[in-house]
Amino acid sequence: MRGSVIKRGNRYAIVYDVGRKWDAEKECRNRNQKWEKVPHPNTRKHAEALLTERLSQLNRSDYREPSVITYADYQTIWMKKYAIGESQIRQSTLCLYDGLFRNHLIPAFGSMVLSRIRVEDVQGFKAEKMASGLLRQ
Repeated sequence: MRGSVIKRGNRYAIVYDVGRKWDAEKECRNRNQKWEKVPHPNTRKHAEALLTERLSQLNRSDYREPSVITYADYQTIWMKKYAIGESQIRQSTLCLYDGLFRNHLIPAFGSMVLSRIRVEDVQGFKAEKMASGLLRQ
């Protein structure tokens, strides 16, 4: 496995190989690289530590590519797999969950990619609901 630390302006990023992918047009394998921005603290030392961690995960086969799934899709999977799948949740609770998702959460977060929802988004949603009187502290 190979990887590099790259400085882009005043920020660092890491790039590493995550295997090879098949290119049907060229009928050959191409390198599949993953670029990742280095979170705070944005130092070369931190970037090298993050790269070492990612390469170690790849060598142990613990690394999984983050999936791109919307909140609405995740909610559907969650309801089917966990809420409905477990018999410990009463039907009235499932109806309550469904109403909360349908009327409040899906309109606010439904089209957002799950991994891109930030604390600020949730806090803004909460403040909006408190201002409208639907949520109490």
